[in-house]
Amino acid sequence: MFEELSKIAEWRLRQAGVTCRRLFRMVPKVASGPGKGLRFDTGPGVNRFTSGEYERPVQEAITAITHPGDVFYDIGANFGFFSVLVGRLVGTSGMVYAFEPVPANALMVGRNACANGLSNIKVLRIALCREDGMGELLLAHHAGGAVLKSVGTPPPDLAGSVMVETASLDAFLARQHLKPPNIVKIDVEGAEIEVLQGMQRVLNTWGPTVVLELDDESRDACAEKVRVCKRFLHDLGYRTESLLNSYPDGKWFVRHFVAWRVR
Repeated sequence: MFEELSKIAEWRLRQAGVTCRRLFRMVPKVASGPGKGLRFDTGPGVNRFTSGEYERPVQEAITAITHPGDVFYDIGANFGFFSVLVGRLVGTSGMVYAFEPVPANALMVGRNACANGLSNIKVLRIALCREDGMGELLLAHHAGGAVLKSVGTPPPDLAGSVMVETASLDAFLARQHLKPPNIVKIDVEGAEIEVLQGMQRVLNTWGPTVVLELDDESRDACAEKVRVCKRFLHDLGYRTESLLNSYPDGKWFVRHFVAWRVR
């Protein structure tokens, strides 16, 4: 009787695996660019990712600085496009830590990792900022628009809120014993300088390359955010270089830059 039950359980696991593989084969592939061939899903709006043109200058910059075996911190991972891109680049000897506090987005990061057979991506449902505690995360209908109430402006398409754990990267890394990063990508909707201030020990000790996104509805306000973050990194011995715009200027302004330590 026990053997028969074991066989039934084994068969069910096999069937579940077949169903899972069939499901992931239905996930669309990225058509071009550094992510070509990756499977990626967001639900509605997936075409802006699968075309291969999503933030193409950022894709190319990250691809240029990433090597097999690297450790990548994706802070504000959203659906995990850069997590799976780098997960493939670093290979089985590397590691990706995807920090994403929005529950639905974090689930999608895991789904996209599985869709590409990437077991080197770990999803961490926490909002990194300057200090440890709890914070109110304001959600947006636009999936990448969530912002901590304590540090950012409420999104115009507010869709409710959720309480999330917050932490500085310095403290979180020490508690969790994560592998230190070679590359850090930060996309946190207004909390950029708080994240940088909360990872000063990481920057001083390991000197990871940083890829940073800043945005605002005003050109001048966006430029000021860039200036503040660049000055903070310059004071730590970093050099910075702005990337080509990923989005046309209009009702919203978005800027990216790369920073690497030179001393």
